[in-house]
Amino acid sequence: MAMKKQLIPCALLSACLMLGAGAAAMAETPAAGPKLVAHYTFADETNVGKDSAGTQDLIVQGATVGSAGTAKQVEGPANMKALEFDQTYSLMSDADDVLDDMKEFTITYLVSANDAEVLRSNVFSTGAANGNSFKNSGLNHLIDKTNGIPDFRLFGGNQEDSAQADGSKWDANQRKNDDGKNGKNFWAQRIAYDADSDTVGAPCTYEANDWYRVVITVKLSDGTKTSEETVLWPNKSAGDAFYPGTGVQSVYMEKMNAVTGKASLVESKNYYEVTLPYNLTSVKNENLGLLIGAAYKVNSDTPVIDTNVNNYAPFIGKLADFRIYDKALNQDQIVELYTTNDLDDGSTESGSSTESTGSTPSTGSTPSTGSTPSTGSTPSTGSTPSTASKAPSSTASAPPTGVAGNMLPLLVLIPAAGVAGVLVVRRKGKASK
Repeated sequence: MAMKKQLIPCALLSACLMLGAGAAAMAETPAAGPKLVAHYTFADETNVGKDSAGTQDLIVQGATVGSAGTAKQVEGPANMKALEFDQTYSLMSDADDVLDDMKEFTITYLVSANDAEVLRSNVFSTGAANGNSFKNSGLNHLIDKTNGIPDFRLFGGNQEDSAQADGSKWDANQRKNDDGKNGKNFWAQRIAYDADSDTVGAPCTYEANDWYRVVITVKLSDGTKTSEETVLWPNKSAGDAFYPGTGVQSVYMEKMNAVTGKASLVESKNYYEVTLPYNLTSVKNENLGLLIGAAYKVNSDTPVIDTNVNNYAPFIGKLADFRIYDKALNQDQIVELYTTNDLDDGSTESGSSTESTGSTPSTGSTPSTGSTPSTGSTPSTGSTPSTASKAPSSTASAPPTGVAGNMLPLLVLIPAAGVAGVLVVRRKGKASK
């Protein structure tokens, strides 16, 4: 009986100690926020492809893969450095890029027209700019040569669907927003698009040194259907029908000084968002990595830059502050980027992706008003290409928040009470003897 009396308080003590330790661990765990996994500031003259997040540097190359190239470093907005692209060079990673295994992410950067007021063609890619084969899996963003609208494409890599396998058309595993009338519908107000006549009334034009922030959020599907009814994209083509999934894509493009809060971001309508197909679960490309300033040639098994003189040509314009986050940022976080050119990395409570309704995409947007162009800058000499490298970046910690943090004092007292209980029982045992 004496043994049992000793075991009971011991067990109580152990349980209390474990509970307290667990509570303390919960309280110390920071909220998972958007982590900056790649950041190209272009500020280092000797290594303009340096990733300040420490994940993967980019190599400067010429007009063809592997050729010598010279980057043109210029002054950017808000005391930043920028690169001016003129189709003579690009920046490239190896095939294993940071986006390959991500299920959600945000890509954001600043772009401006050059002194000749030209802003067009391929800004970046991790796959081919144009093509219907599954081997073109990846991402691509271009600015249309004719109407100036931003065009962001997701290339799915799943080969199961016959329509995708034979490369005849886009299907539920791939999505591009310029197919037919889709891109024009997305930006209808911005370009004064009339769907009935399929005419553009006022193509987007860009003034030199007017800097726009582009924000692209992607949350891929988890492979489940959210409806057994197919959804059509704005052009209502039967070939665009797909089963909606849990994935969402959004594209924002607005001037740096045009967003003052969430209301101005939403009301400007210089963005669109769409629900993605249920089976668009990966955009990984085994052969092609991140390419800034150009796109890859269609159906190429090895890295080849597309030299097409039309939309799919290398980029013309200026680019600054290229970032990749590991979350699909919500609109509050996007506003923070627009208003501060920064984001509280690691401490902003996240877990929510783009604020989407999960419904058929809305149509386009009203263009913002122009701003006074800043003075230009003289390009500096080029940079020596660095070798690509990879290293994990660290996450920032945040103070305890929520229930676990508020209950910490109480939960810490529980083990103490257990210890006191043990002492009392032991004293009673001695007294009974």
